[in-house]
Amino acid sequence: MSYLAPNLIEERQPADSAITIGVLALQGDFLEHINMLRKLGVRAVPVRKPEELDAVDGIIIPGGESTTIGKLADRWGLIEPLRAFIAAGKPVWGTCAGLILLAKDIGHTPKKGGAHVEPNRLAV
Repeated sequence: MSYLAPNLIEERQPADSAITIGVLALQGDFLEHINMLRKLGVRAVPVRKPEELDAVDGIIIPGGESTTIGKLADRWGLIEPLRAFIAAGKPVWGTCAGLILLAKDIGHTPKKGGAHVEPNRLAV
């Protein structure tokens, strides 16, 4: 069952794409990521359930609101599967809130992710 209106995600999927990239589609700008990847000829699919991680070669966790994304990932049972995905060495990319969610800790405060990244605030 799809939770997206069909006209929001571009339907064009490359038939010959060797890899499939998942985009965590819980909250935030996942539609923009999926559509841009597809425009570039990449097979991109939304990921909302743990079993959908099995069908992707890499995953992007987009920006949005990190607390909301984290709570939804908890509710949908995605935290441990995402940690296992990271531990398996599969490609993972987080932008903004996605990077925060991926972090193992921020400023010595334990976080949900399992990636060895340490995001810092940028003040301008």
